Amino acid sequence: MRVKRDFDAIYADEEDPWAIGDADSDRYDLYVDLILAASTQRGSVLELGCGFGAFLARFVDCFERVVGLELSATAVQKGGARYPSIEFHRGSLAALDVALTDATMYDTIIISDVLCYLPERQRRAALTWVVRHLATGGLAFL
Repeated sequence: MRVKRDFDAIYADEEDPWAIGDADSDRYDLYVDLILAASTQRGSVLELGCGFGAFLARFVDCFERVVGLELSATAVQKGGARYPSIEFHRGSLAALDVALTDATMYDTIIISDVLCYLPERQRRAALTWVVRHLATGGLAFL
């Protein structure tokens, strides 16, 4: 059984629904270190399911273009106010071709803790989209 969640309500009702804070815990420090060590190209980074953008904000000084995609309009609005250096887009991981309509290639694509919300067929479609939009020599961090 798959549980459906109202992410707009979650982001509207809670200040930090996933307890990420500034994304500066040991876990996120490790993720940043791994991503920066493996990202040989630093033109663009995209995080799919970026929430308010706290984790993505850690890459603002490391990449030329920092892009986040989030399902919740509330999270996008709050994230844009908190992190104006991030280019936020609203859309679903289940419909990436609709959410991010251009043919942009990204040097690094991050998908952290969101694939579990999708049924298998949509997961495969999202990963196929990542393969099609990852620059040659790029990094997909799952």
